[in-house]
Amino acid sequence: QMQLVDQLHKLTIENCSISTQQKQASIQNLHLFPVSKENIESRLKAYNRSELYEFTIPELSFNNANFHEAFFNKKFHADLLTIKNPVIYYENFALLKPSKPKADFEDLYYLLSNYLYDINIDKVDIPDGTIQLINHSRKGKTISLDNHFSLGLENMLINKDQFGRKKLLFSDQVEFSVRDHLIRLSDNVHVIKAGTVGFSTRQKEVYLTNARMYPETNSQNFPTINWNIQLTIPEIRIKGINIGDLYFDQKIAADNVMISSPEIKLYQKNKSTKKTELKEISFPLPDEIESISIGQFNLNNGSLKIFSELGNQPYLLIQSDLKMESQDILVNNNQINNKTEFKKGKYTAGLYNFLFTPKETNQQVSIEDINFSTSEHHIVMKQLNVKPKTQNTHQDQFEMQVPILSMNGFDIDKAYRNYQYFFESIVAEKPKLLLYNNAKDSIQINPFKVNIYSHFKSFAEVFATKNLRVNDATLTVIKNGQKTLQDNITFDLTNFRVDDKPSSGFLHSADFSFSVQNIKRQDTQKLYLFTIGDSKYSSKNNRFTAKDIRIIPTLNREKFNAQKGFQTDYFNGKIDSVVIGQPDIERWFDKVELTGKEMSVIGLNMDIYRDKRLPFDERRRPKMLQDLIKTLPYPIQIDSLKLVDAKIIYTEQPPLGDEVGLLKFSKLNVSLKPFTNMKSSGTKIPDFQLDGRATIMDSCQMNVRMNYLMNHPDNLFTANGTLTPFNMRILNPVLEPLAKVSIRSGRVDQFRFNLSADRTQASGQLMFGYNDLKISVLELKNGNTKESKFASFIANSLLLRSKNPRGKELLPDEINFHRDEKRSIVNYWWKAIFSGIRNTMGIKDTKEESEPKADQ
Repeated sequence: QMQLVDQLHKLTIENCSISTQQKQASIQNLHLFPVSKENIESRLKAYNRSELYEFTIPELSFNNANFHEAFFNKKFHADLLTIKNPVIYYENFALLKPSKPKADFEDLYYLLSNYLYDINIDKVDIPDGTIQLINHSRKGKTISLDNHFSLGLENMLINKDQFGRKKLLFSDQVEFSVRDHLIRLSDNVHVIKAGTVGFSTRQKEVYLTNARMYPETNSQNFPTINWNIQLTIPEIRIKGINIGDLYFDQKIAADNVMISSPEIKLYQKNKSTKKTELKEISFPLPDEIESISIGQFNLNNGSLKIFSELGNQPYLLIQSDLKMESQDILVNNNQINNKTEFKKGKYTAGLYNFLFTPKETNQQVSIEDINFSTSEHHIVMKQLNVKPKTQNTHQDQFEMQVPILSMNGFDIDKAYRNYQYFFESIVAEKPKLLLYNNAKDSIQINPFKVNIYSHFKSFAEVFATKNLRVNDATLTVIKNGQKTLQDNITFDLTNFRVDDKPSSGFLHSADFSFSVQNIKRQDTQKLYLFTIGDSKYSSKNNRFTAKDIRIIPTLNREKFNAQKGFQTDYFNGKIDSVVIGQPDIERWFDKVELTGKEMSVIGLNMDIYRDKRLPFDERRRPKMLQDLIKTLPYPIQIDSLKLVDAKIIYTEQPPLGDEVGLLKFSKLNVSLKPFTNMKSSGTKIPDFQLDGRATIMDSCQMNVRMNYLMNHPDNLFTANGTLTPFNMRILNPVLEPLAKVSIRSGRVDQFRFNLSADRTQASGQLMFGYNDLKISVLELKNGNTKESKFASFIANSLLLRSKNPRGKELLPDEINFHRDEKRSIVNYWWKAIFSGIRNTMGIKDTKEESEPKADQ
């Protein structure tokens, strides 16, 4: 037993044996301990010391030791020092060190230097021991270690010159491991407990096995944290690491880090007032680590689960498998705010079988594969699915499937530092959106006013991309179990930006365009299929175009007529395109009002067929043109509506005979200005003017102008028009089958009319000049149509005027017709003009069936 010269420690040895001949020594039950444990700091300060130790060693031995050199010259050398089952206590008070702090263990050296100046041991072996290290930093933090350990040292050299050389434990090589090691992290709540922590300076390796990270619930800061982080990691291996930099500079610099099969669980403990919960998740570093730099990082076979712990039972929000690879990583531990800061690095991460089940909404999101790469600056998602957690037939719901979602040009630095997600482009390939229109009062969504920031704010302050494109999306709407809509849509959003400010554009974008392919609709009776090959709109040129529009009957003529039961027009045709210039799209979504500068219907080609063998529906009451416009399903205001280069062929099956009548209009161009059913300045609907021209039977040019009063109680309108000279034989295709009259000769020289009409009566004048009119009256005999010679003679001699005028001056004839309310507006136009033709030709008013029929 002896009092050591530092006046702070004592040494006791139960047994000591030395053999200079065999160069061996052994010591049993060595005990180095403080003289007193009272007023430790003041006693250390009094003796200008900062370190306190206590060693309890049951047995230690030296092999091949030079005791003579140690005794006479205070220099000790041994090949091997073996220490069995030591219990080591070391406490360091950094605050007691001078402004230029002494190296660790310097006090211990000065204590030993009173007995030995130089200690050199080739190998130190401690197979198993217990160590307790306590370090009180200058910042007031205490870091402790209390574990079983093993230690191996090579070429340990302790002398005055070794201090300050950043040589760990004064040795060239160190092999060290501790069991059940506890590492406290910088948030003063979470700790890491490892089954084994070890390092090897020779192998340049640090490893942890069976590590767990968890919060200490008795920590003073535990109630204040928003996220409880729990990790289970079977193995972490850090290779190519400079252990000296780790110990002396608190910096981890490694070639490779491998984390195997980690299980990550995050529990949300407190609801953030800013509702940015996911943005606030941060993984703290060990408090003593200032920075981490890694050449290559690998995380394999990981799993992630995020729980909401707000309530009695944790609720699983997110679960996923994950893996990660990274290169050239630099991570700093911000000592001011205790936040982990990622300074640089190339990352490739993958999430697999990702499932997100929000607690407060009836939706679930699953993604088969999410891959992220900082070097390629993109995020790619495969098989993204969104669907309701539970089906509800009384509420609107939706399902979405996206096979591939690519997010390119990702600026990860802004995302990490400022929670601002910026992309060059986002592309969704062939998504499918299924809408269940279940609610009775489904909400009309205005994409100019919709704010989707609530879906982003949990992780982003800003979410923006220069271009958002959705390719070939399928939109399906289900109502009452029936499919009411199915379209293929492609759209682009330019400068798409979501933040906490109200949206000022279409779906938060500056410009947008869309294309809908292969639109298909049916009428309520399912008699017609209406298709549009392609419809497009671009906000840059503010122009809407629909191409390849078709009207396709679902039944043939016989089945169609059998189902209708009355005379009904049978349509079959197409339109090359419909173009709307400068439409007010925002007004459409805001008020469901169709407004624009000009609307053109281009290349209409329509076949119309009517079978007069069916009975006429005496109940029908077709509307006047003004009423048709007023009762359109939507408010509309178009400065100019144009029909461009249209073609209409009307065919009619007469009550008797097999041959159909045909009337053809080609190069049909119509302009209607303005086309609206909306009141101007809140008072009246503007009147409109209709100008039209067409070629009849590829021979005669027709021109017409009509003016309609939209606010007149009787729907008053006026019309005037002309026909260019033509050979009257062009009318035989319609007259022969329908009127049983054939024109053998005749030429129209002048044809001009003007009239005024309302819902009941039309009146006006017709200037009809013609000559050399001769007809044949036809009759059916034995199923064949033949000329009736006698009837033809009577008609040409007594009933018809062969020319007009008979003198030199062409005089007008009266137009006077009382409208049949059961007939269409086109029939009204024709019958009004025909009343003047009849007066000119001298045809007396006879029964309706004797007149040429032209209901369309």
